[in-house]
Amino acid sequence: MERKENCSSENALYYARILFVWFCLLGQVGHVVAKRLKVEVETPGTLPELVGKKAKYKVTDLTLKGTLNGRDLCFLREMAGRDKERQSTPGRLRVLDMRYVSFARGGGGYVRHGEWREVQGEHTLPPYLFSECGLTHIDLPERLDTIAEGLKSVKGVSGRMESLPAEGFDFSVILDFAHTPDGLSNLLSAVQGFARGRVIAVFGCGGDRDNAKRPIMGATAAKLADFCVVTSDNPRTEDPTRIINMVLEGVRSEKTEYVVIENRREAIRYALNIAKKDDVVVLAGKRVVIVHNGIIENYQEINGIKHPFDEKIIVAEILEDMRCGRK
Repeated sequence: MERKENCSSENALYYARILFVWFCLLGQVGHVVAKRLKVEVETPGTLPELVGKKAKYKVTDLTLKGTLNGRDLCFLREMAGRDKERQSTPGRLRVLDMRYVSFARGGGGYVRHGEWREVQGEHTLPPYLFSECGLTHIDLPERLDTIAEGLKSVKGVSGRMESLPAEGFDFSVILDFAHTPDGLSNLLSAVQGFARGRVIAVFGCGGDRDNAKRPIMGATAAKLADFCVVTSDNPRTEDPTRIINMVLEGVRSEKTEYVVIENRREAIRYALNIAKKDDVVVLAGKRVVIVHNGIIENYQEINGIKHPFDEKIIVAEILEDMRCGRK
């Protein structure tokens, strides 16, 4: 009798252990499901209810189908780390597939960027949609991708999100004269949206201008880029080292890797030499061949002296050196 009781106890313990393992496994599966999610939005404005409050800040990989309005886009921004007032959220969304999505008017503004931004049309990508968000990869709706392909043949404004030739290399080079915190944020957020590799930011701040923005620029770049090369812009009559040190106050507030190379040409050379497959080198801040009141700025001003400096020419020269084995 005592033996049977012992066997029964052992069996109960055995099954209890099995149940415990199953519960643990189910918990792990639930955790994985919470991170990756597929949602079809049949009625615009219902994405918040379809995802739910519990999964909102846990999902890292989201695939969407259907039609989205302003309310849905506001919710998406919160999932990706920023609310409509551009404040931080605990959102962890990093990968977003929107290939089979269209947009519908209504639902209110999804972000305040100078003014409230609202959906404009079915196949029009809403402006500033994911600015300052933490997304690392976005697949745009197919109709929008078609538009994007068509835009490749249209010559844009020189120095504005300008893709520079890099034939023979498997990385990209983008030139943009973003020289304010908002401008740099929008630029790097946009690049992070399509970059498959690292985003390497080469930037600095101008001299004899707003000092307060320098650490903000540094923090913005360090937050949105994967690697920062801090250098000179147009120091004008100011000490370049002093400007760079103010920028570094912001850079060091983040954990992003960085180097300091005061000579801008050498900074660009360094960035191009460390670029690997699918990386995007972003040259930001320097006003190159941009017209101001009829004057073209293709120089760098140091100690009040204007030195010829056209980054498109400089990039071409450095890349040619690299092709010939001269680094």
